[in-house]
Amino acid sequence: MEQATDYYPFGKSFEQNNVDKNRYLYKGKELQEQTIVGSLSGWYDYGARFYDPEIGRWHSVDPLAERRIEWSPYAYCLNNPILRIDPNGLTDFTFDKKTGDVKQIGEKNDDPDRILKTNRKGEIKYNKKGEAKVAVGGIEQGILKDGQNFKNKDQVISVGGEGQPTVKGVEDFSLKLSEYVGAEIAGAFFSKDGAAATTHITIGNYKNNTLQSAKGHGHSEGIRQGLKLNDITGFYHTHPSTGISVSDRTRASEADINARDNALKLMLHMKFFIITSPLYYGADNEKIDYTNH
Repeated sequence: MEQATDYYPFGKSFEQNNVDKNRYLYKGKELQEQTIVGSLSGWYDYGARFYDPEIGRWHSVDPLAERRIEWSPYAYCLNNPILRIDPNGLTDFTFDKKTGDVKQIGEKNDDPDRILKTNRKGEIKYNKKGEAKVAVGGIEQGILKDGQNFKNKDQVISVGGEGQPTVKGVEDFSLKLSEYVGAEIAGAFFSKDGAAATTHITIGNYKNNTLQSAKGHGHSEGIRQGLKLNDITGFYHTHPSTGISVSDRTRASEADINARDNALKLMLHMKFFIITSPLYYGADNEKIDYTNH
């Protein structure tokens, strides 16, 4: 038997049809018939704490309350349950595709990061189970940070260390972001102070990029943050697969070759790569070296 339930914004139900025994209702959380305090019922179990939809408040203090002293530690989703989510009572993650702003509220969990789908108003989209729809998933931790803006600002990502993403993780994210925004993304590899492996990767902003061109690799931001020009070991850019044939996205364009040749006149040891989608289903993304082609 199917069950249909309608809710007020903060989760109180006002109509149910064909009521069954399903207790996983608002936001897919379990409705408690009897809570730990005894006679009270109708609270939702979010894992970290219990939520009361009757008053739109948590019944215990946010363990991360000191991070948001301007908000009540009992407030649910910063009093905006239409735009925001709180999947476990601790975390609220939003991404504004229109402006490029990344915002994360609360403590990160152990799962891979993700970008959620939003509508034109910036409101998160949900499936029939009340789960947030994912636009970009499987993002290694350490790439997304609160306050970032990939559209307007170059980013410098530390890689390879404890708690940091891998080189491949940043490359894969760059391609996912490229596919999501419909534009090439470019970046640079740095090995700080002559390190044997890559220590930093820049992701250039995509504000003026197109589906077939990227304006900058963001390496100047790396220099501004203390890296050296001599630390640069190579450059990459993505070739998104949207509307582009396999033969075109797996080879360097004439513009790519010209840019490579001009750079090699100044930095002979540079490497140049294209990051694009896999040629076969289930395979890894392609990293194509066109330094000597």
